[in-house]
Amino acid sequence: MKIYKKFDKKVIEEGNRLLMTSCRKAIERSRSDEGAYKHVKCSFNTAKQLFLSIRWNNKKLYENWMTLTKNYLDHPNQTDRLRLRPTLDRIDSQGHYFINNLQVITFGQNASKARTKSA
Repeated sequence: MKIYKKFDKKVIEEGNRLLMTSCRKAIERSRSDEGAYKHVKCSFNTAKQLFLSIRWNNKKLYENWMTLTKNYLDHPNQTDRLRLRPTLDRIDSQGHYFINNLQVITFGQNASKARTKSA
């Protein structure tokens, strides 16, 4: 199904903005030479390349992103909705930012995953 038929313009615009931000953060983390991301690589050189790969080559990932964006935007309590914001996550947290190792989860799930990993 075409994305513009499934989601309204506001969801798509905000979803694209959030996805580009998440792509930018993934690229930044992959360039870190210290801490938890020291040895994490990314198969993309720029956030735009990663964004376009998700947008045009991975329809399921992109549609999942838009679904979580809609849930995030529809949440009535703005202060509580941060936990619903979509984020890019590495399926294998020991792996790299490669397209086949990416999934979309909420910020709350990602934070919980990080807490579980560090415990």
